[in-house]
Amino acid sequence: MSQATLSLANGRVGMELNAQVSDAQMPLILELFTSQGCSSCPPADDLLKHVAKQGAISGIPVIPLVYHVDYWDHLGWTDPFGRKEWTQRQRTYAEKLGEGKKVYTPQLVIQGSVGEVGSKKDAIVRNVSQAARYPPFTAKIEVELDLHSLELEVDLTMQPLPAAYASLTSSADVMVALYEDGLRTDVRSGENSGRSLESVHVVRSLERAFSVPTGESNREEKRGKVRMKLAGGKWNRCGLVVFLQDGDTWRVFGGTQIQLSDDL
Repeated sequence: MSQATLSLANGRVGMELNAQVSDAQMPLILELFTSQGCSSCPPADDLLKHVAKQGAISGIPVIPLVYHVDYWDHLGWTDPFGRKEWTQRQRTYAEKLGEGKKVYTPQLVIQGSVGEVGSKKDAIVRNVSQAARYPPFTAKIEVELDLHSLELEVDLTMQPLPAAYASLTSSADVMVALYEDGLRTDVRSGENSGRSLESVHVVRSLERAFSVPTGESNREEKRGKVRMKLAGGKWNRCGLVVFLQDGDTWRVFGGTQIQLSDDL
C-alpha cells in the first residue's frame, strides 16, 4: 500500500503518485457484501477489519473492499452506508458465478471469481491460497480535492499492460474505488439493535475510468479521469483502490491501494 501526502494550494488539495506493485504479482481484491441489518454480518466485518490491518492472508497480499447492500433495510434498520448500486453489483456477481439471482450476506467475492460466506475463515484462507494472481500494471495517479465542493478528481495514466494479459482477456476495465475507514454506528433497531458497529474500507464510490486493450492493440498509454464526492471531507481516513476487471466475465486481476493522508 502506498501513502500519499496531500498538498494545499488555492483551495485545492493535490497529490501525484506513480503506482507500481513491487511484487511480481498484484494483491488480490476481496469484496465483502454486508449490512448492518444482518445479525450474521458483524463476524465477517470483524474478520475483514483484521485483514485490512494485516494487508495479507497467509502471506498473500490482499486489498479488501466492503460494500453495504440495501436489501436488509426494510427489516427494522436502515444501513447508513447501504446503496442499491452495491446490491446490483452483488447480483451481477451472482449471475457471473452461476448462482442465478441468489444473494446473501455476508458474502466475500475473491478476485471476482469465487464467492464464499464472509465469516468462514478457513474457507476464505483456502480460496485465497488457490486464487490466480496476475502481473502488475504501471500507472501515474494524480488526485485533486476541491475543498469547497468536496469533490475528488482522480486522473489516471496507464501504461500498456504486460503481454501476459493477451491470453487472458481482450480488454480490462480500470476501476477506481473510494473507501472510508473509522466509521462507527450505534444501531438502534433491527437484528443488531444495541450494538456499536465499526466499519472499515467502506466503499463510498466506484467508477470505471476506461478500458485498456490487450494484444496487438496494447501499444500506447491510456488516460482517463473520474470524479467522486468525498463524504464528510475526512480525506485522511479515506483511500483509493485502482484495480483491473474483465468487463465481460467480471474476473478481477488485482490492483493497488493508496491511503490518503494530510499534514495540513
